[in-house]
Amino acid sequence: EAPDVSRRKLKYEFASGAVYDGEWKAAKFNGKGTYTLTSGDVYSGGFLNGKQHGYGGLQYADSRRYEGAWRHGKRHGKGTLHFGDTDEHASKFVGSWNENVQHGEGELHLLSGQVLKTIWRLGHPTYPAVLHWASGSRYIGDLSEDFQREGFGICIYSNCDRYYGSWALDKRHGRGMFVTSKGTEYNGEWQDDLMEGKGTLRFGTDESTFYGKFSGDWNEVLDVSGNFRLAQQDNAMRTLRMSTSRGDKWDCFFSMRLLNDELNEQAAVLNEMINRPRSSSQDSADPLGAGSTAASGGSVRDDLQKILYCRNHPLGKLLAEFASIFEALYYRPEEHYMHLATAVDDLQAFMHLMSGSFIRKFLGCQALMNDDCTEVLQAVLFPEIYSTLFALYNLKYEQQNAQIQTCIQVLLEQPLLDRMRVCGIDEQYHKTVEEMLDSDIKLKAIDLDPSADLTPFQGAVNALRELSVRQTVGGKLSCIKQAARRVETLLKKLIDNFGADEFLPMFCFAMLHAGMPELYSECAFMEDFMEDDLRFSVYGYMLAQLQVAAGF
Repeated sequence: EAPDVSRRKLKYEFASGAVYDGEWKAAKFNGKGTYTLTSGDVYSGGFLNGKQHGYGGLQYADSRRYEGAWRHGKRHGKGTLHFGDTDEHASKFVGSWNENVQHGEGELHLLSGQVLKTIWRLGHPTYPAVLHWASGSRYIGDLSEDFQREGFGICIYSNCDRYYGSWALDKRHGRGMFVTSKGTEYNGEWQDDLMEGKGTLRFGTDESTFYGKFSGDWNEVLDVSGNFRLAQQDNAMRTLRMSTSRGDKWDCFFSMRLLNDELNEQAAVLNEMINRPRSSSQDSADPLGAGSTAASGGSVRDDLQKILYCRNHPLGKLLAEFASIFEALYYRPEEHYMHLATAVDDLQAFMHLMSGSFIRKFLGCQALMNDDCTEVLQAVLFPEIYSTLFALYNLKYEQQNAQIQTCIQVLLEQPLLDRMRVCGIDEQYHKTVEEMLDSDIKLKAIDLDPSADLTPFQGAVNALRELSVRQTVGGKLSCIKQAARRVETLLKKLIDNFGADEFLPMFCFAMLHAGMPELYSECAFMEDFMEDDLRFSVYGYMLAQLQVAAGF
């Protein structure tokens, strides 16, 4: 066999003193080799056309060492940079590189023992920083240049206790809330990692509350003076409270982010837009409708949506930072599924502070209705965190979802008449319903988009199927309402006068054919985040119908 002469291996010393020992091709470094520079840097690994390419290691003269992927002479891909004695804070970086700088997921291992895990952009860590301790504790929030906790941050301790609040010099300092894994919470002043000053202590097993001054360490000696309110006797044996005082845990976050936050030019223009004179306005009768409108151009709701989407506006920036914090807190849902109640409380507490009255006061816009603010807030915030939040629901209710899905699959394998009997549809309507369903199928064959009035059953099924792709409570409730209207249209073709006894079986029948995935999770999500005023409206009734149908 003839030798491959296209690539040769030899050792060559340049006039500058640099030495290359490895494979050559076309008078350039190609293949495996070791290149020693006059600076003292030594690279050993792959080459392509004279440049580092593929996998290789570079030992710098200043004690740094990089091992990982290269592309055209630059660190690119997965790799590890050991800092040697060149960095006073970190020992190494492990993660993704792009054109010689950290870019993508990466871990910075600090000399103090913590690991900073976050997404990097062009060599800089993005907000929020996430610090991990070997004990299992985590910190999500602001950091100083020397990687100490500074500003607002959340610390989740290894025993599942949590702290939301202000930090200084790596210690709890200022205003903050400490919540134990048992639900007991302290909301008040801190100094040098100790409870020091005015505060409120609520116990997790009941509503007993202590108001006063505190001094000391939570885990050791704690001096208190003030007033104690004992819980009512009928509440003394109630179950563990997992929710915190509404909004208190994010109070520090709001005040630190919005205090003395000067408006830039773009934010000022947006504020002028939402406060511009309007020649006419009209409140939507539907709480999930279009909102307040104005003939002078656009709606108040549209203007608010622009503000919340704008990261150069204080409210938009606040919303974006909260979404980033939430994603960092529950980044891997499979590790935090037991914390669904805490995640829901985090979100509810934030939304409670970001209320209609707060937004109206902050923007100085009295034309904004509470429904406008709630709907726009959900429309902007929920899509940012939905996949992570809903994954928590699916992990928590995996067994319930599987049971419903198995039941649906078994029923769908049964003959049509048996399905109607199981759903409770009166036998006198079986033949008519069967004919209507057959008519729906025939109409679909000649018209891919027939009127929902002509195919009401298929319209109801399609509306329920769309529920799983909607990412807000309002969007999901609208799907249920639309499906209910289609069922009503179907029933009007069968019966002159009908009530719940006729509606629920037909609604169950439509839900069965929709084959909705994660149905239990869907209901739990809507139940957690439906506004109180909607619970007593047609939307609350429709959700109740869906829940009954799911458990039928």
